[in-house]
Amino acid sequence: MELLGLFIALVAIVLVTSKWHEVIYALLLGVVFIIIFSAMPINLILSIFMKVTFNLDTISLMIVVLLITLFSSVMYKTLLLNKLLKSLIDLVKSIHLLIALIPALVGLLAVPGGAVMSAPFIDQLGEKVKMSAGYKSAANTFYRHLSVFFNPLAPLLIIAADLSTLGFLPLMKFHLIPVIITLVISLIVINRFWPHESHESSVSTNQGEAHINNSFAASLKSVLFTGLPLIVAIVLTIILEVNFIIALVIAIALTILLDYKEDKILKTSDIKIMLSQGINWRLGFSVYAIMLFGAFVKDSGAIPILAQIITNSNMPLLLILILSSVIIGFAAGHPIVGSAILYPIFLPLIGENVAYLSLILTGMMFGYVVSPIHLCLIVSNEYFKADYLESYKLLFPLQAVLMIAGIIVAVLI
Repeated sequence: MELLGLFIALVAIVLVTSKWHEVIYALLLGVVFIIIFSAMPINLILSIFMKVTFNLDTISLMIVVLLITLFSSVMYKTLLLNKLLKSLIDLVKSIHLLIALIPALVGLLAVPGGAVMSAPFIDQLGEKVKMSAGYKSAANTFYRHLSVFFNPLAPLLIIAADLSTLGFLPLMKFHLIPVIITLVISLIVINRFWPHESHESSVSTNQGEAHINNSFAASLKSVLFTGLPLIVAIVLTIILEVNFIIALVIAIALTILLDYKEDKILKTSDIKIMLSQGINWRLGFSVYAIMLFGAFVKDSGAIPILAQIITNSNMPLLLILILSSVIIGFAAGHPIVGSAILYPIFLPLIGENVAYLSLILTGMMFGYVVSPIHLCLIVSNEYFKADYLESYKLLFPLQAVLMIAGIIVAVLI
């Protein structure tokens, strides 16, 4: 019954959010189904609610997401976001490449739900190529998670490297070819379906190489200046290991200071309004709802039951491994949970087979990225006002390419 409840809950989340765009209510409805089909006693239900509500990690994550939305609003209001995008386009000269590059770079900042940080950039870049909301959300989510396979600061890769007994390097080497193949195919796809006229250089070719270099230098300088608040937030968090909440507060203050020194767009009254209206409170409550849903799924016992059913089936080992990884990643909505379940199960069966151990991570990422309870997908869809069904039209094929490329590499090596 626990598995049936989980299945109904996941279907309900997809359908409700696709039809009514109500992520919070969909997740709470999913919680109700989990409670009913798992026959949870009242004391356990109250215990889970209390544990999630007063958990410091949940509160911290909600604050981070709310501050990110405020940061985005302040950058947009001060026109710093527009200037940064213009500078990036002048520097890179490819909107399609920027659609891939920005989420991937921001993805190096391993913050749950951090997809909302790159969303404003993808929103404006997507508008330039007439990309609809669902496809913007899919691109933002997909490219963000390509960098996970090579980010030693990502908790997922740390856990996978430890539980698989492989360490970082074998996992990174295995995913290099599949990620490159997927990246190339994805760029071809978005160029084909969302074309854009070639960016015209402001410097004609007959002006000489020196002028071109000057143009590049000017664009780079502009990127560094307009992107300074974002760069400061990332450097403080990754290199100096400053708490991300503090880093975001500093970045917001720096954005306001830059505006005061340059354009003076923000007035004192604007700042007060921004502190209330510039925050997307729905996103914050969406984070709480997903943490609540995840806690109920975990305590329902459905995931271990699902893993046992799959591994006990009479199928070839490679097929069991792939199905287990994808399904557990999809159902759990968190690859760290999947890692904790799958690696202890498969290690005795596959030993030190680097390809198979790496493929577990590939499969989990497939299921996790497209899961309706994946926090990044939820906040992306909420930000863009998109539904799952439209997002899946791009997200599923791209993740499938990555999965297939991984399987081919695993079979060949």
